[in-house]
Amino acid sequence: MHRRWYVWDRWRRWRLGALLLCSGCGLLGCLPGPVEPDVTHPYALMDFPEEVRLMALDTQSIDPRVRVRTLRVSPGLHRLRFAYAGPSLQHAGQGGGLLCLETHAGQRYVFEAKTLGLMWRPAIATATVMPGYCTTHACPEGARPVAPPLLALCPDPTPAVRPGS
Repeated sequence: MHRRWYVWDRWRRWRLGALLLCSGCGLLGCLPGPVEPDVTHPYALMDFPEEVRLMALDTQSIDPRVRVRTLRVSPGLHRLRFAYAGPSLQHAGQGGGLLCLETHAGQRYVFEAKTLGLMWRPAIATATVMPGYCTTHACPEGARPVAPPLLALCPDPTPAVRPGS
């Protein structure tokens, strides 16, 4: 009788250890979040609503389980990939192509999801200057665009070679 309880107790400890090990591996398996510049360097802010999920920024994939609401990025051209996570069932899970956005220092870009028939697309609802940014950072002349920027499809970095050309 004593031997049976001893074996059961060892089996229970082994299962607990395996559960803890698997849980730890699951947490370590998450992709790291996007790299953000330090607040002392020039940056722009991107705000994403609940319906728009950021899947990739430049060459870095973002774990789909991670919810990015606000992201600080360095000024310049960025390649973004999105997925739809809003309430519309016909658009649920739809991804988009690789989109390019030119960001400027001190700008705040607020995104929105536009549903168009069978497809959806991310759009920039507003682009404003961050209040107080130029008092703490050196703002370059002409860093304030007049019109809100547009997201555009990125050109293919390696165009396919056509036969006969």
